[in-house]
Amino acid sequence: MGDLRPAVASFVVCDSLAFSLGACALYITPITRDILMLADLIMMADKKDDDDGDVGVVLETKPKTKRPPLYKVLILNDDFTPMEFVVHVLERFFGLSHAQAFELMLTVHKKGVAVVGVFSHEIAETKVAQVMDFAQRHQHPLQCTMEKE
Repeated sequence: MGDLRPAVASFVVCDSLAFSLGACALYITPITRDILMLADLIMMADKKDDDDGDVGVVLETKPKTKRPPLYKVLILNDDFTPMEFVVHVLERFFGLSHAQAFELMLTVHKKGVAVVGVFSHEIAETKVAQVMDFAQRHQHPLQCTMEKE
């Protein structure tokens, strides 16, 4: 593969056209000198006992990040909260259209429970707290919970 010094130095001080024409002047700057010293250290560390002249490459691996767990926000049916109030809650806190909120309210009414959204833990927790607080302030026993998906 050859010596890294000319490529590193010319990369630092020459543009590609001048380099390809061989018309580069070689100026050693403090940064270039540091790069050359680092390249020498890497080559010395990579030398094997057989001294075949191969140059190794140091690779950095990035740790893979995991997606955060998601949580379902559920609305529970009760016999006292008006259907219109549930529709209003779904529109206000979950951004549903009136038609979507009405359909979901009917699902809650018929099945007893419905998933109204899936969010990260913090957002799900906030939505549950907002709905519960809003229901309490309006004196309705509407229940909203969250569970891991």
